[in-house]
Amino acid sequence: MTLLKKLYKEHDKAFAQIENICQNKNLSPAIKASKILKLWDEELSAHFKQEEQELFADDEQSKELIAEHQKAYLLIKKIKQNPTEKNTDEFCNLILSHIAKEENYFRILHAQKNSKKNKTASLIIISAIISFCAGIFTARFLKN
Repeated sequence: MTLLKKLYKEHDKAFAQIENICQNKNLSPAIKASKILKLWDEELSAHFKQEEQELFADDEQSKELIAEHQKAYLLIKKIKQNPTEKNTDEFCNLILSHIAKEENYFRILHAQKNSKKNKTASLIIISAIISFCAGIFTARFLKN
């Protein structure tokens, strides 16, 4: 499985889990906080680190996504220190919107990757055609 496919799957799972936690009005802020922290420790933290180390580039969109990661790290610290509804809601809103932004970023990366593959294939074909034509020219030149 490619990195992008793995991250897509993790996004789907995280989105559903965060949405489930955050939209459940029967959960106290303390319970929401404990569920968020558990999800963070078991999945999100490693996911963020993998994106930062293996995916993000030195472009504006990556910098924006990394800044949102930094905000999430700070919110996790806040939730650990003060598990209020304000802090959990802010984290939930950030993560849900962040996933949507990353999905868009992934689509761009995927399109760029496919474009590079197509360009490489085109160059190989052009190179083969040039070699073939050069061979014909050389054969004709040597024949005369």
